[in-house]
Amino acid sequence: MSSIAMHMKLLTAMSVVYLSLATSAFAQEAPSVPEPAGGSPPDSIRFNTVAIGLEQNLNTFNWIGHAWIDTTVSGTIVRLNEQYISNTILLDGGASKSRNLQSDQQNLSLLLGRSLTKNLTSEIQWKSLVYSDNKSVGLGQAMFHSVLGGVNYAPSEFLFLNPLVGFRWDNQAGVRDKGISYTMAAQSQGVELDGYQLYGSGQLHEDRLSPRLLQRHFARAGVQRFFYGNTRDSLEAGYSRNRNEFYALADSNIESRVEDIFSFTNLLDYEFDAHFLTTLFVNVSNR
Repeated sequence: MSSIAMHMKLLTAMSVVYLSLATSAFAQEAPSVPEPAGGSPPDSIRFNTVAIGLEQNLNTFNWIGHAWIDTTVSGTIVRLNEQYISNTILLDGGASKSRNLQSDQQNLSLLLGRSLTKNLTSEIQWKSLVYSDNKSVGLGQAMFHSVLGGVNYAPSEFLFLNPLVGFRWDNQAGVRDKGISYTMAAQSQGVELDGYQLYGSGQLHEDRLSPRLLQRHFARAGVQRFFYGNTRDSLEAGYSRNRNEFYALADSNIESRVEDIFSFTNLLDYEFDAHFLTTLFVNVSNR
C-alpha cells in the first residue's frame, strides 16, 4: 500500500494543471484593410480571444497568456496581438524568491487604422519585445520598442501597397541603440489567367540602429488551379534574407549573421469522392 500511495503522490505532483479562460466574439464589421505580411484573418472569421494558461510540473511553473483583438471602434480599426510567457523554477521550496530561476517574455503588437478613402487607409503600428532571464549565463535582458506610420493603398483590386516609416529603440545587454525603421510591403491576389490563380507578396524592411543594421526581406510568388471539386494543385517559390547584428557578451563587439533562404513548395489535393480527400505536401528549402 505504501508503494501505491507513493506512486499516486508522484503522479499528482507531476500532473499538469491547465486553466484556460477564453472569450470570443465576432468583431464589428469594418472596412477591409489589406496586410501584405498576412497578419489579419478574413472578415468572415474575425474574432476576439483572451486566454490564460497555467502548467505545473513538480517545482516548475509555466504561465501563458494571449490576447487577440480585431475590431473597429468609432471608425478606427484596432488590432491587438499580445503574448506573455513566464517560466519559474522554485528552489528550496520557494522559501527565497531571490533564488528562484525565472524567465519572462512579452510580445506586443498594436495596429490602429482609419479609412481615408475607398482605396486608402492610414495606419500606425507599435511593436515591442521585453525579455528577461536569470537562468542562464548568456543574454539576460533584451528589449525593443518600435513605432511605424504610413498608409495601406490599393491602386487596383489585385494589388495592395503598404509603405511605413518610423523609429526603433533597442536595449541589448545594457547597450542602447536607436534609429530609423522603414518597411515597403506589397501583396497581389485574385489574379486569374486561363484558369490559373496567381498570387505574390514581398517586403523590404530595415532597422538602422547606428551602429547596427537589421534586415528582414522576403519575396513569394505562387500559382494554383482547381480542377474539379476540391482537387487542386499549387506551386510556390520564395526567397528571404534576414540580417541580425548583436553585441558579443565577451567584448561587446558587433557580430553579424546573415541568412539567405530559398524555398519551393508543392501542394496537391486530390478528391476521390465527397468523403475522401488526400493531400501531398512537398517543401524543399536551401539555407
